[in-house]
Amino acid sequence: LIGTHDGTFHCDEALACAMLKMLPKFRDAAVVRTRDPAALAECDVVVDVGSVYDPAGHRFDHHQRGFADVMHEVGRSTRLSS
Repeated sequence: LIGTHDGTFHCDEALACAMLKMLPKFRDAAVVRTRDPAALAECDVVVDVGSVYDPAGHRFDHHQRGFADVMHEVGRSTRLSS
């Protein structure tokens, strides 16, 4: 299962879900759209929801104060959190 937030889709989780579905492990995975922590806990990977960034646990949300990762590319630095 791939978990993401419910409500209006945004480019970041739409891209994340599409890229995950390209991987053999997640090719046939259903996408669960919810903010319910119990439902998200059942997912194999969670993107853009849950306030947790933990690559080892397959939790990838960038919407928390403590997330400060930066992408350095082509002479620019872009903060990856909103």
